[in-house]
Amino acid sequence: MGELTWRPYLWDTPRPAPPHEIARAEAALGIHFPADYRRIVAVHQGEVPDPNLFDFTEDGRRTTSVMGPLFHFAADEAGPARSYHLLASLELRRDWLPPRVIPFSEDSGGNPIAFDFRHSASAPPIVFVDHESGGSAVWPIAASFSEFLGLLHAEE
Repeated sequence: MGELTWRPYLWDTPRPAPPHEIARAEAALGIHFPADYRRIVAVHQGEVPDPNLFDFTEDGRRTTSVMGPLFHFAADEAGPARSYHLLASLELRRDWLPPRVIPFSEDSGGNPIAFDFRHSASAPPIVFVDHESGGSAVWPIAASFSEFLGLLHAEE
C-alpha cells in the first residue's frame, strides 16, 4: 500500500475543523472521538482519502466498498455540503441507525462508515452499516480509526 493522501471534495481548498466545533459535536453526542480521528478530521474534514477502497466481511463474503468524504463540523455550512455535516448526517439516519453508532463518512451507496460506541466509549471500532437493512446489519471493518485508514487501498 502506498501513502494515504487527501483530495478536496466538498470545497475547493482545505477547511480545517476548529477544535471547538469538534468538541461541540462531542458534547451534543455525549461521546469523545478517538485522538487519531480528531487529528485527521481537524485537517481533512470534507476531503476524500486516496486510496479510498476498503474490504470487510458481509454475510461471510468479502465485500469491497469505497470511502466518501470525511463528514465535516462546519456549523454554518449550507447547500449540498450540509448533508455531509456530521450531526446533520446522523439526524437524517436517526430513525434506523443503532444508538451510539456515529457515522464519520459513507460509501457511494449512502451506507454509513461509523464509530461503534455501543461497547466502548474510549476505543470504538469502525463498522459498516447497511442502510437497506434498517440498521440491523452492522459489519465490523477495523478495531480503530487508524487501523481503518491503514486498510484503505486502490483497485487490485
